[in-house]
Amino acid sequence: MKDIVFEARRSRSRLVLLLGLLGVLSAAALLLPLKELDPDFLGRFQVALRIIGVIGLLVMSAKLPAIIGSPIELRISGAGIWYKPWSQQTVAWESISKITERKINVQRTLCVHLTQPENHKIRSAQRLATSLNKRSGDYGDMNIMIQMTDKTIEEARAAIIQHLPFSE
Repeated sequence: MKDIVFEARRSRSRLVLLLGLLGVLSAAALLLPLKELDPDFLGRFQVALRIIGVIGLLVMSAKLPAIIGSPIELRISGAGIWYKPWSQQTVAWESISKITERKINVQRTLCVHLTQPENHKIRSAQRLATSLNKRSGDYGDMNIMIQMTDKTIEEARAAIIQHLPFSE
């Protein structure tokens, strides 16, 4: 039997929309005439607004290559689950105790619970978020959100079900 590999890439259209919005807001922050405001307030506000505008444009320009590259964010295969925001390592199916789905309003998250989470190297930016998520409710050790990808959560669930060595 051939191993079926599921890959979710960063969605170019969603990224273009977000970066476009960031660009417009940043440009507005830089170009907005503020002469009608109180002079004492204007100085500090204008400096802060200009700094925010410059930071926004820098972030936008740094993320532009992502539109062209469209890197893989999630890979589900016979080897396990690899989720770029969480770790550079693939989590083997044997290391997963269960997978649940968490829904808050319209946002859905696949929550992967690990048998020994301390054995997995997590990106430093995710360590605090994972800790807070686990304390706040039914989140797992690895929480997969694919809203910014070109796939749906249903497609990811179907791929997981194809590879599960255990019943959900």
